[in-house]
Amino acid sequence: MRRLVMMGLGLLAVGAVGCATSGQIEREAQIHDMKADNAAHIRDYLTAQNEKSEAERMHRKAVKKAFNEGVTDTVIVPVVPSDVPHEPPPIDVP
Repeated sequence: MRRLVMMGLGLLAVGAVGCATSGQIEREAQIHDMKADNAAHIRDYLTAQNEKSEAERMHRKAVKKAFNEGVTDTVIVPVVPSDVPHEPPPIDVP
């Protein structure tokens, strides 16, 4: 029984230490984004593409983590532009 409890506490400690906060994940996403910009600046487009996709993946992960943590000020969610920004002009039918 004692061994089982110690194993459970060990797993709990490993799980608590290994978790990153949404702010830490967002900072890692920003680092990948900067690496993508630097790679594009030197015309290494394959590396830029890989770093950009990793940055987007990390940002999505940070947004989900922030939602689960209940923290919304550490991760900024970009606003999706609307498809139709304004009403079309009225059509006069003769």
